Amino acid sequence: MKIQSNLTNLLTTLAVQNLALLLTKKDPVT
Repeated sequence: MKIQSNLTNLLTTLAVQNLALLLTKKDPVT
């Protein structure tokens, strides 16, 4: 179960990073 939890955390992190990347690409305010 711990491995599954780690995998879920990894997928969530990747999804958040991809979303942030899309947002920064759409609206570059850096």
